[in-house]
Amino acid sequence: MKLRTFSTPRTSMNRRGFIAKVAGLATMASIYTEAQGIQTPGNLRARVPDPGQIPGQTPTAPTSNAALIKPSDFKYLGAMRVPEEISAFSYGGMTARTVNGRLQFFMVGENSPNATANWGSFEPVWEFADTQKYNEDYTQAPRATVLTKWGDIYQGRRKSFDSSGKAISLQYLLTRGLFWKNNRLYWNFYDTYNVTSRPDWHIGMTDLKNGPGSMVAYGPWRANVGVKHGSYWIVDMPDGTMGIGSGFTSGNIGSSWGPELWAGSSFPGDNTPSGYGAPDLNFSKHYVGYEFAGNDLASDGSLLPGRTLKSLQREGTYVWHQQGTVVDVDPQKNGGIGSFTDIDYVHSCAYINLPDKQGLLFAGSLGTGHVWYGNTTNCGHGFGNPCGGGQGPNASAFKSQFWIYDPAQCARVVAGQTAPNLVPAYAFDPTTIHPLQMGCAKGFGGIHFDAASRNLYIAAYQADVSTAGYPLPLIHVFHIN
Repeated sequence: MKLRTFSTPRTSMNRRGFIAKVAGLATMASIYTEAQGIQTPGNLRARVPDPGQIPGQTPTAPTSNAALIKPSDFKYLGAMRVPEEISAFSYGGMTARTVNGRLQFFMVGENSPNATANWGSFEPVWEFADTQKYNEDYTQAPRATVLTKWGDIYQGRRKSFDSSGKAISLQYLLTRGLFWKNNRLYWNFYDTYNVTSRPDWHIGMTDLKNGPGSMVAYGPWRANVGVKHGSYWIVDMPDGTMGIGSGFTSGNIGSSWGPELWAGSSFPGDNTPSGYGAPDLNFSKHYVGYEFAGNDLASDGSLLPGRTLKSLQREGTYVWHQQGTVVDVDPQKNGGIGSFTDIDYVHSCAYINLPDKQGLLFAGSLGTGHVWYGNTTNCGHGFGNPCGGGQGPNASAFKSQFWIYDPAQCARVVAGQTAPNLVPAYAFDPTTIHPLQMGCAKGFGGIHFDAASRNLYIAAYQADVSTAGYPLPLIHVFHIN
């Protein structure tokens, strides 16, 4: 099959197009051998026990006595603005640590808002403190100030190797996820234009020690499930193992077409073998994941007789204009039910694990309105992408999206009792909880959940347009009731 790729070089895009379209480097995914059947329209309208719950899905008992989190458990506290040193070229990949009782955030950024050449080649990391006060009017929200510019935490270890062990150049290098664990800063990275599905190394770690002058980087490591399943987020699982997953990357023939989570590997340490020749990190537990649905679809966007939908089913709030390789279902030919499109993205994940509430939370965005693959200016029916960009997946509108999964259902996947393409317990737009200031593509960056305060911090990339000339990431804060 022919892979669908961008013809517009990344360096030719404007700032807004940069963020919207680097995430849009998507093509096709491979097929899973087992899947749940798509629900019928009758089942989808069966019951609505809570706003945002997917009708037809009854959450089972969680794996502990904790209740499954639901949309009504989220209370919006307001926004905090990040330091201006972090530029529009940041996806808002972030994590946090607690120092003297106060959260301090790490976030990936660029040196200059005018950095347009060779983007992603450096991506220094900055640390700043929680403002501890937030505002529903983001323009009045306090702006954090830099505590430490950690800078190049990678020290040359964001690299990969060819089959002979020779280091190779990652042309469009991007750090998407950060995670603080074991007094170490973990990070995952990838080449956003890896259209050949090259099996790159993609995980690293830095011991920050006493300051930028003494920090030491380790890695790179590679997961046995591959870079296309472990380059966006890192999660601390309840059993203490590392969890990973990924949104779309270029040439995503191996990507998950919906949220995903793999776990079971220990967090690598200072002495864990790394680089070419080292054993891959073994992620043996698959909690949730999806596959490319194209081989089960006819050219008109209908589901072929006897086939099931292997990608994530979603609301059919889009007008289907796909041409060439069909990657998603036409809702009008599927009872109003849609499927994950190549302009839909999962950006980050958090495992909320409290004594009384638990759930797997994924954050992302959906294309709405007209959806097509082609030039950004016209879908063939007079609609264009409001975020700009170049050739590739496009939509005429976007919406933010949260997905919540029941850990009990995920445990059944791990046990081999059901396939990983689960129906989420809840799928909803978080802006229905409270209006959120978002970027053009409505996308999110990293998530940090602080169990002590029960606060969820989630970055929205390019959402803060209160600065002159360029948009910055903005951190939204929710409390879990």
